[in-house]
Amino acid sequence: MGCEDVMPEDSARSPADERPVTDELCCRIVDAFDCPVHVVDRNLRILFINRAFRRWCNELGFTNNIAGQHLSEAFPFLPSHVHEEYERVFQTGRDLRTEERTTFGDREVLTETEKFPLFAGEGVSHVVTVLRDITRRKVAEAELSATLRKLQGMESIVNRSPAMVFRWRLAEGWPVEYCSENVSQLGYTAEDFLSGRVSYAEIIPREDRARIGVEVEGHVRAARKEYFQQYRLRDRAGRLRWVSDWTRTLRDERGEITHCEGIVLDVTQGRRAEAALFESEARLRAILSSLHQTAIAVYERDGRLTSLWGTKEADDRYGLSQTEVQGKKLEELFSAEEAATLLSPIQEVFHTGRSTRTEYTLQMPNGAFRFETVLSPMRGPDAEIVAAVAFIRDETDRWRTRQALRRAHGKLVEAREAARRHLAGELHDSVGQELMALRLRLQSVRDDAERAGQPDLVEALARIAAQCGGLMQQVRQISHGLYPPTLEKLGLVPSLRKLLTACEPTGVEGTLEHREDLERLRFDPGVEIALFRIAQEAIRNALRHAEPDRIEVSLHRQDGRLCLAVTDDGCGFDPAAALGRGMGLVSMRDRADAVGGTLHIASQPGRTRVEAAAPLDPPVVCC
Repeated sequence: MGCEDVMPEDSARSPADERPVTDELCCRIVDAFDCPVHVVDRNLRILFINRAFRRWCNELGFTNNIAGQHLSEAFPFLPSHVHEEYERVFQTGRDLRTEERTTFGDREVLTETEKFPLFAGEGVSHVVTVLRDITRRKVAEAELSATLRKLQGMESIVNRSPAMVFRWRLAEGWPVEYCSENVSQLGYTAEDFLSGRVSYAEIIPREDRARIGVEVEGHVRAARKEYFQQYRLRDRAGRLRWVSDWTRTLRDERGEITHCEGIVLDVTQGRRAEAALFESEARLRAILSSLHQTAIAVYERDGRLTSLWGTKEADDRYGLSQTEVQGKKLEELFSAEEAATLLSPIQEVFHTGRSTRTEYTLQMPNGAFRFETVLSPMRGPDAEIVAAVAFIRDETDRWRTRQALRRAHGKLVEAREAARRHLAGELHDSVGQELMALRLRLQSVRDDAERAGQPDLVEALARIAAQCGGLMQQVRQISHGLYPPTLEKLGLVPSLRKLLTACEPTGVEGTLEHREDLERLRFDPGVEIALFRIAQEAIRNALRHAEPDRIEVSLHRQDGRLCLAVTDDGCGFDPAAALGRGMGLVSMRDRADAVGGTLHIASQPGRTRVEAAAPLDPPVVCC
């Protein structure tokens, strides 16, 4: 813009007013400025703007044809204090620097303004205003200030944390160029390392220093960006501290490693805890080794096996090592049915918070094994259940022995029942028939004596015949007691009903409760005779000792078992004390055990209940 275009012609202006703005050299110099510049007179009329000011106006979106206009006419958005600032410069003749925040539409502009007075005679005739758009600079300063605050905050966090931060130069002795203030936990100050009074390498024990040096050289040769090390440091008091060091390497523009930055954390307590844990686990394994075929497992709620302590002998016995199973879920180790059997009590412990005991059989690579487990809850600091702890005992050998004994006992019971059946048959078919023949012979002789008129002989023979009849009845009862023909011919329900007829002569009410379908079903002969004998003994004991008014017998099926219950309202007894007297209760328990069943007796005055249950094979329907 030429000086002749600065302002319109105005004959009212004096030569003194025009001289500053008509000087060609001054106009050219100001026009070349990079900063926006404009000149106003005492009336705040704009006399001159340079090229930079024009560009600035264009960038902000308002006209740059403002020469000759009043300041408020050209820039109506300016606040009133700007006029006051110009008046101050005209009055004082001093420079004035200010910052303004102005909004143009949706854009906010920050400017730094310097107002310089131009003197003519004894007063100020014009003011030169130089503008600098400092919006970007202020934004950058704000971002830098925020970043510095963040850095200061992070440094404060680091200094309050146990993690110490170091920056080493890759040189002999690993000179420290930066370290956080929290090196005070080692008894040193940051200045100790930064000044070189304390060498980082020298506080590493000699035996660790050599190893660390070799490791660092290896990491550098391998061009690793990050690596991890553990070693010891000697604090100011001379004590050795274990530290973990996470280090990353820094490279120059040529790609060569020049520095290392590391986060160093004191892990002395952790190392001591690890050593104590290792010692505890070693002690636990020693204890478990002395407790043969025993293990301890820790389960999560979903059945994941997080920890297992056992013996090497157990690994060999089952064909499955502890390392193979740790960290896996039950369904990954066993069949779906076995996993469900194991998971159910685990979830019960989490749900109820109570211990539980279970027995189960698992198929291992080396065969089937039987285990007994006691599960207990493991609670965290807030008393919440965090795991289930299982004390597992291998019961395979004992279980196999019990199974063998049960099979042998079952065979013994079968043999005894066969002997009873044979004896009952002999009594009925032999002795019973002989007594019948004797009774008939006595009847014939009595008839002869009556015809011969021998009344005394007739009476004697009649008494003998009656005794013979009584003997026949006793033999029949003994025969039926040894092996009831009703059980073999009709089944368990009719036989139980027949048993209760023994109550009739005593005046005791006897009842049988069962589902109608059981009347037509036949079960395993061993189960039928076992439950019949238990009922027979329970009814006999009640009639002999309890003086009841009522005896109830019930029979039903439940969960694959045939369940019998005999209840009376007699005087009751102490089952534990009675177990040692006589063979009745022992015999009932033996018969239940022989068929893999259970027996439970509960008694108190006014109520005694004998419950027996035996596993069932599929029943047979009688025609």
